[in-house]
Amino acid sequence: MKNQYLKLLVLGILALVMASVPAFAKNSISIALSQATVVNGTSVAAGDYTVKWEQHSPEATVTLVRGNDVVASSPAKVVERDTKYAATAVVTDTHADGTKTLLKIEIGGTRQALVFGE
Repeated sequence: MKNQYLKLLVLGILALVMASVPAFAKNSISIALSQATVVNGTSVAAGDYTVKWEQHSPEATVTLVRGNDVVASSPAKVVERDTKYAATAVVTDTHADGTKTLLKIEIGGTRQALVFGE
């Protein structure tokens, strides 16, 4: 009988921990840049990055992290859209000289986008 209660207690605690994981991961996503991209005046090399943001409703401070290094930081706005994004997408603007500037990051599974330069 004691073992049943212990198992239920452990399962309950595990369920609470697992339910809280998305809350901690909410302001962090992974992206891949296929080409060098300018973020707030900083040229960021092509590659895989973790995007983290601290929201100040609706403004946010966004950082791009590669490994343990902060590569770029930029102000942005967190914007709610009408439809949910199926996947995370990076939207850039290509200039006449071929350079790309980050315009927004659409956050997959949500209605939110991080919009830069507004």
